[in-house]
Amino acid sequence: MRFYTRLFISVLLILFVTACTQEIDNTGNANITGSTGPATTTSDPSKPTYIPPTNTGDTSGGGSTSTGTPAGIDSVTITDTVQNLCVDSNIVVNFTATPSRKIKNATYEWYFGDNSPSITSGPASVTNIYALAGTYSVLVKVDSGGRALISNTIKITLVGAANTPVAAFTAVTTNPNSGGNIYAFNSKSTLSSSYNWSFGDGNTLPTTSTYVTHPYVQQSSAQTFVVTLTAINSGGCTGTATKIITIPAK
Repeated sequence: MRFYTRLFISVLLILFVTACTQEIDNTGNANITGSTGPATTTSDPSKPTYIPPTNTGDTSGGGSTSTGTPAGIDSVTITDTVQNLCVDSNIVVNFTATPSRKIKNATYEWYFGDNSPSITSGPASVTNIYALAGTYSVLVKVDSGGRALISNTIKITLVGAANTPVAAFTAVTTNPNSGGNIYAFNSKSTLSSSYNWSFGDGNTLPTTSTYVTHPYVQQSSAQTFVVTLTAINSGGCTGTATKIITIPAK
């Protein structure tokens, strides 16, 4: 009899514990509501969601300007100006953000895409020094009243010194038997897309052609001229070369 009594009590305890366990488990089934849709262009300025990438990128191309396209009619444009082109380190870049309309009490968040500190409440125009040449994503957010109203991201490419043109050219008279005062100049420069010629007689010629000719005015005595070629690449880097030519007397 005692055995059956103990068995009955044990069964009751097991059922009680099981019921308690199920009740505790059931408390975890709370309903959760909300949206998992895409993020908007607004954020808490004190907790920006944008994390700038660490990226030294490549060394081709040039800077860019872009207009943001957030929801609504407002946008902000970022312009960039490189202060010391064609160097490989400590590259100084100025940035300016221009909203499409005047925003009262506006401050600006700046993220420069490198490891430099961000600016969380700054002016519309700022400067950043990039340690290395490369491609970087730059983000600006325009804040007012404790929230970000509009934002924009552009990519800039700092070309560095690796793409600096090496200027070279040939100089040959085209009329050696009739005065020798007309010269043909042919650029042999590398990494260049445009050229500035200075012919030494006060005349200059900007061009995208590698081949140019120039006539010199002959004098009663032979004249010498220093011809200078400046080769320019798409990023604004330059290289120069010079030659001395002699124009015979007329």
